[in-house]
Amino acid sequence: MKTLEFVNLNYKPTNNDLICLFKIIPNKMSLQEAANNVALESSIGTLNEC
Repeated sequence: MKTLEFVNLNYKPTNNDLICLFKIIPNKMSLQEAANNVALESSIGTLNEC
């Protein structure tokens, strides 16, 4: 498995965090790797460009 650079499985959200729900259907990869890819795209900002 690749390193999860954008996912911290031990992170506990605080009351000040914004929680978002994503539906992820992995295609030929683990759920963790798919979640890392979603987090990567979100951190770059490509999902919110208009």
